Amino acid sequence: MWAEEALKDPETAKSLQTGNEEFDQLVAVVLTGGMIVGAAIACFLDNTIPGTDKERGMTNYKDANKACSDKPLLKKIYYEPGIELLAQRFPMLRKLPFVNN
Repeated sequence: MWAEEALKDPETAKSLQTGNEEFDQLVAVVLTGGMIVGAAIACFLDNTIPGTDKERGMTNYKDANKACSDKPLLKKIYYEPGIELLAQRFPMLRKLPFVNN
């Protein structure tokens, strides 16, 4: 990736030094990880390019969840303990599409 090549260059590596070695390492890992860069780009594009829920596929997701008659099975399959604890503490998180209702 471009970040790996940039960090190999001594001049670029010096420009990344903030004085905190742990933070510098964190930034280097984040910039060289393809998945995190892809996720950041996807998040940016998802929030800036207009589109309806149907165009984004969210209505299909919601309809499929509503169509399943075995709600205990759905809860068992999609139960995430950490997210569930946060959702119990902060009910507004239930509005997010990936948090079970």
